[in-house]
Amino acid sequence: MKHPVYQGRRLSSLTIFLLMFGCLGAAVCAPQLVKKGASACVYPFFYIQHRVVEYGNALSMQRATVHELESTVGQLRQENHQLMARIIEHESAAHYMQGIQELLAFKQRYALDGAHCVKIVSTTISEQSHSMVIDAGSAQGIEPDMIALYNNVLLGRVTHVYPHYSKVVLVSDRGCKVAAYCAATGAHGIHEGCNGVTSLLSKVSHLEKVDEQDLVISSGQGLIFPQGFALGRIVKVQQQDLFYAVTVAPLIELEKLSYCMIISKQMISLPRHKNGISSL
Repeated sequence: MKHPVYQGRRLSSLTIFLLMFGCLGAAVCAPQLVKKGASACVYPFFYIQHRVVEYGNALSMQRATVHELESTVGQLRQENHQLMARIIEHESAAHYMQGIQELLAFKQRYALDGAHCVKIVSTTISEQSHSMVIDAGSAQGIEPDMIALYNNVLLGRVTHVYPHYSKVVLVSDRGCKVAAYCAATGAHGIHEGCNGVTSLLSKVSHLEKVDEQDLVISSGQGLIFPQGFALGRIVKVQQQDLFYAVTVAPLIELEKLSYCMIISKQMISLPRHKNGISSL
């Protein structure tokens, strides 16, 4: 049996050895533990920094994208306005040409030298007067007593002229009288406006023949109105003593007109058929 002192020394040596081994292991493992601990502490900061930088880059890209989009939108808006202006210009020109196409063809057919194609600004149809205002005046060569035409229809005459607009009294006005005749029968009379839907053909002798649906044509007698233009169509005939009471309806709706021709009687040259009656 071993001595107790010997056993105590053996335990002390073992303890010292274990302590030395533990210290040596700790010395070897300590840097790794420190690194792991440091990395664990530093990682959140690196992560936050990365996220902040990433967010900043995304925000910068977003701002750049928004700026580019705003610039593109502004450019597209400007191009859209330019295209819209061109469309309006073309539509306006097309509408204008469509409105005056018939009048231009009529002008060429009837050789209306010196005629003015004008826009009708307003039309007044009331119990007091029948008239219209055109957008041409003395500055455009318009003069009093010029006549207004639409195709082969006589509209009226110019009564008031201003620098840039004029007033036209229509043949349906009570104060307008035009020498006329019936196209089919040749019966003569005076076309008189009544400030209403229809007009009258007065002074037609009961010895003349008058038919309903016959056209009433200007005869050209007098100083203002030319010969050969339609005033309306006969819709009713009544005999009263020595004269007929002849009711005449207009051929066109004056309120719907947008353009007309203005010309003086002296400048009209009408083509004629072989029988001498003017072409309509």
